[in-house]
Amino acid sequence: MRTKMKIVKNWILAFVIAVLIGNSVSLIYERPTGWIDRENSSTPAIFNPGSVLVHNTEGHGVYQADKNGYFNKGTLVDSGYTIITGASHTAGKEVAYGYRYSDLLNLMLKSDSKYSEDDIVAYNVSMDAYFFPAIINGFSCIVSEFPNSDNIVIEVGKTNFDVESLETALPQKLYSESERGALITQTLSFKKKLSMTVKEMVPLTSRIKTTLKTISKGNDKDSVNDSLQDLSLEDYRDALNLDLSTIREEYGGNLIILYHPTVTITDDGMTVDKEVTTPIFAEVCAENNITFVDMTESFQRAYEEDYTVPYGFNNTSMGAGHLNADGHRLIAEALYPYLVNGGED
Repeated sequence: MRTKMKIVKNWILAFVIAVLIGNSVSLIYERPTGWIDRENSSTPAIFNPGSVLVHNTEGHGVYQADKNGYFNKGTLVDSGYTIITGASHTAGKEVAYGYRYSDLLNLMLKSDSKYSEDDIVAYNVSMDAYFFPAIINGFSCIVSEFPNSDNIVIEVGKTNFDVESLETALPQKLYSESERGALITQTLSFKKKLSMTVKEMVPLTSRIKTTLKTISKGNDKDSVNDSLQDLSLEDYRDALNLDLSTIREEYGGNLIILYHPTVTITDDGMTVDKEVTTPIFAEVCAENNITFVDMTESFQRAYEEDYTVPYGFNNTSMGAGHLNADGHRLIAEALYPYLVNGGED
């Protein structure tokens, strides 16, 4: 009996040691940040202000959330700045700080000696899964939270949104000052603070959840999005026009939509994927005095000149996943003329 108890104790001890080692490795290899949901603000959620994110499973990046819950270093200037919003491509945790297109634009736009090193003139307001319909829905909140901007850039990775998602995006949220990052943290419950602390200090649990979710997705059968398959381009245009005219009315400054399409790599090289909705999207933008920056030609030209691929990393697959440093650089170079010339290339 004593022998069995000793064996059990040894197994328990071994398990505890393994968990501690695994968690220690996770802290320096893949560490998530806490997440605070919001109802009436610029983004549906923010990262826990002050928390540190470490990401090494796709590319490499280390970031700390600022007081507003976004990944920026420095202090936003009082006026004349650019707001850059979008999903995980714009959040850019797959590349080192300084290599995201928002970081590069911040340096490019600070050529004027009146700015200090810590000044931010291109401010990144992005979150994972913050896609175009959600941005439309919260656009008035972006304008309210950042009222003194000269430019707003909206990032989209596709244009073939289904009509229902475009229509449900229309009602504008009412901005709540109390949900700003610096204020909302003061009202969090003990339970929420504890859950964020566990997530940040015990990243192994998040790795296990992510692995299980990946396995689950791998077991799912491929499904076809019927709403896109049966998409009426006329209905699409009408719904998109309502969305874009709404945000145009909300904002009097320079409004830009950045489109970066996916790419396909074969034995014959790289081609930029095309969507039937993209020309319509560009036309509706023009009709609403919104600049549409399409990276299609830029991506294709960069590959043909020196085999530059805008997506993928040395620890994943080239041409797939998120924007890499080259992709961010190409986007910064494409956007810059529209930001310094008030929308005129």
